[in-house]
Amino acid sequence: MSSVGEMLKKARLKKQLSIGDIVKLTNIRSFYIKAMESDHFSELPQGEAYHKAFLANYAQSVDLNKDEVINLYNHFINQQIFIEEGLSSTEVRSDNDSHLTFKLLLKLGIALLVIGAIALAIFLEQKQTQQPLDVTSPAPAKVKKETSDSLVEPKQLTKTEPPPLAPASGEQAEQPALNLNEADLVLKAVVLEDTVIELQIDQDRANQITLKKGEIKEWPARKQFVLSLSDASAVKLSLNDSEPRILGQSGQHLSNIVFMKEQGSN
Repeated sequence: MSSVGEMLKKARLKKQLSIGDIVKLTNIRSFYIKAMESDHFSELPQGEAYHKAFLANYAQSVDLNKDEVINLYNHFINQQIFIEEGLSSTEVRSDNDSHLTFKLLLKLGIALLVIGAIALAIFLEQKQTQQPLDVTSPAPAKVKKETSDSLVEPKQLTKTEPPPLAPASGEQAEQPALNLNEADLVLKAVVLEDTVIELQIDQDRANQITLKKGEIKEWPARKQFVLSLSDASAVKLSLNDSEPRILGQSGQHLSNIVFMKEQGSN
């Protein structure tokens, strides 16, 4: 039975399409197209929602049944899980064997230490019995009488507080969390289907966000949003008080959509 990647590649070649043609039809980067054709799904954006959206989009572009492709993908993933679980059980057995070996070596080491301690005690006892006893009494030690003049009063040490540390050069104070009422931009999402988006707010790092059907989400920003959608038809989006709208077709992947303060739209 053909793998997911082989099925997609055969369908593409049958329609005499290049990878560049698939990129134009699906808006999916060529790197991800090659990853799907090679069954390297770990190179796709993280999350099964992304994987299935990409596969459905690719399947439709080469006239394949997207449900069959998704089912074949699920079978492939289940096989991978079964293989990984089998390897994990082998590793557990190996760890147990190593643990038993370690315990045996530890007990052996303790036994050797005890034997060595007993042998050392016997040796020292025999050595003491062989030495003659010195019966002469020791001379009394001379005691030097200290006068009060020789005593020196210790100096009192004063505790000084270290100066406060100055902030490192170039270090900026952390900005407080932005309130929806104080934001210049508010992006609102009405979730129509379960999906995954990637959202960057102002200069912060982009985050992957999982959305569930029926949710309504709002995010504040000072200057801009940068948004990527795994399924363009899964959410309705509105900026500030604009009319909510769907940005694309079912299964379509959109990347780096910019919502800016100056324009008020993407």
